[in-house]
Amino acid sequence: MPKLGVKLGFEELSPRKISDELLFNVKAGDKVAITSRFVNKAVEDIVDTLIARGIIVRTINGQSPEEDFCFLMKAEKEIVGTAKSSYVKWAGILGNATLVRRYSVDSPATRRVSQNFTMPYTNPVLVSRIRFEQYKSEEMDEIGMVWTSTP
Repeated sequence: MPKLGVKLGFEELSPRKISDELLFNVKAGDKVAITSRFVNKAVEDIVDTLIARGIIVRTINGQSPEEDFCFLMKAEKEIVGTAKSSYVKWAGILGNATLVRRYSVDSPATRRVSQNFTMPYTNPVLVSRIRFEQYKSEEMDEIGMVWTSTP
C-alpha cells in the first residue's frame, strides 16, 4: 500500500494475516472472490497465500467502480473488507450478504489517526448482519502492544 494510504488510515493486513486470521473460517475448496482498485503485487501475494491453503481464488478486475459495487452487492454469503471502505459499507447495508465483516487494523499508523469504526447500527437487521472487527498489524505483534481505550 502506498505510504500516503497508510498515513491516512487505509492500512490493510498482510497476506499472511488475511489468510490466517481474517479469513480463518474459509476452508480448502471454498471459493473467494477478491475485488480491488489496485491489481498489483499486494493482491497477487494475497491470492498466492490463499491458494497455498487450497482455497479457490479469483480476482475481479477490469470493471468500472460501479460494476465492482454491484458485484459486492450481489454477494450472498459474506463480504469482508476494511471498515473505511465506503463500497464495503454500502454494499453491506444495501446488498444481499448474510454476513458483512468490516475490519480495521490496529497499527502505529492507524493509532495516529485514531480510527474508530465500531459505529453501532440501531436497525436490528443490520445489527444481526454487520460486524466490526479489529486485527493487530504484524508490527504490533512484534512490539507486543495491546489496544486500550479511555473514556
